[in-house]
Amino acid sequence: MSFEICPLEAAWGNWAEWVAVLVGLIAAAGTIWVAWLARNTSERAAAIAEEARKIAQQQHAEAVDMRKANARIVRRLIVHEISELPVNLHILIKRCDRVLEVGVNSERDNVFLEDTLRSGTLSLLPGTEKSEDRLHNLPEEMGNDLAVLVGYSRTLNAMSSELLQYVKVIKRPSEGFSGLTVYTGDLRLIETYKTYVEKFSRYAIPTAVALRDFTQVEPRDFSQFNVDGSASPA
Repeated sequence: MSFEICPLEAAWGNWAEWVAVLVGLIAAAGTIWVAWLARNTSERAAAIAEEARKIAQQQHAEAVDMRKANARIVRRLIVHEISELPVNLHILIKRCDRVLEVGVNSERDNVFLEDTLRSGTLSLLPGTEKSEDRLHNLPEEMGNDLAVLVGYSRTLNAMSSELLQYVKVIKRPSEGFSGLTVYTGDLRLIETYKTYVEKFSRYAIPTAVALRDFTQVEPRDFSQFNVDGSASPA
């Protein structure tokens, strides 16, 4: 008994083997391509991340430089104003002392008190108030101290305005008489006012010293303006 091999079947078998090999090669090539693509994508992602890191570092450095530049500008704008603050507060305290010592028994006394209170309605820190939104560029403690001084100054302005309400001008019908200035409040209010100015001064002196030191200007002796009589640091 004999078997015959059909040439068509043999050829088909060969083709099937070649197709299987080809499919295997394509699958292998696909795997290699996917691996290469993944590696390439990973390398690009790493490069992008590194570039982003460098950009972030540069932006941070620029922000730090900008903050330092703003701090230099602010401190130089206000250092002399802050340095004069203890002097101006000392003058105001002395004017309060005169009012409390002499009283308000005459037209002259009342006018002096009115002038004193009007001076208190004016900001002692106009430059610092204008730079208020940039104080955060300074070291945190110093920025906070300056903000506190701004708060003191505004409260002083408000107190002065309130006390001025007690200063009245009494009109008289006499020809050529402009009126008589009188203070209708209690002198204890002036004592409270003076106490507040002294509190303001106690905070102002060390802040002025610290700011002058930070700005690297020559030291200044504020001891003569110290309300407690003890020497203050230069």
